[in-house]
Amino acid sequence: MFASLQKAYDHELKLFNFLARKGVMRINKKQEEKEKEQLREEKENIETEIARHVKILNEVTDYAKVEDINAIIEEFERVEQNNFSMYKLFTDICAENDVCRRDLTKIRQDIEDRKDWNENMEEQRQRKLQNLREQLETQKLKTEEARQKNKEKDGLLNRVMDNVHEIFKYLQCSLEPYTNLLGDKQPSLHQLDLTQEWLSPEEVHGPSSASQRLDSNTNQPAGSRGPLSILRGSAVDV
Repeated sequence: MFASLQKAYDHELKLFNFLARKGVMRINKKQEEKEKEQLREEKENIETEIARHVKILNEVTDYAKVEDINAIIEEFERVEQNNFSMYKLFTDICAENDVCRRDLTKIRQDIEDRKDWNENMEEQRQRKLQNLREQLETQKLKTEEARQKNKEKDGLLNRVMDNVHEIFKYLQCSLEPYTNLLGDKQPSLHQLDLTQEWLSPEEVHGPSSASQRLDSNTNQPAGSRGPLSILRGSAVDV
């Protein structure tokens, strides 16, 4: 019995070793295939990268028209410096444009504010001008009213002076006192001040002197009522 068990054990051990070797071989084969696939992919990637770089180099040489690498590098640095200078100039111009834009906005705002201020001042001037026009119209009305009153008064005085002259003519009184004072002129509005001064001598000489002058000029008694007395009374009534 022990021998049969030993035989079975040996058989199982041989089978295990056989299967183990077969499994290891299979695993190794898969690993080798995987490594080959990785190598193939790496080779393809490298070839693709090389082709890309070769294409870039060909494009660079075609663009630069030069095959010398050092010359291409120098040309690239020169162009890069020019591009950087252009970029710096462009950024400076943009900054100046931004400043000008802000200044333009401020100027436009100042113009709008000034326009509003001018409109406000214009409204104030128009209101003031309208007030002055209204005052002018009111003053014109007052002036016209005063002119009309003066015209009426002048007409009244002219009529009074004409009546004075008519009274002298009607009473056949001598105009010598007027002639002595005014010359050969009849009583008129132009000579009103001198006429009133002659008609009211008592303001300067007193009542007695006026009576004596009246008596001497009219050759009438001192107690009589002459035309000049009537004239004074008429002037007072007026």
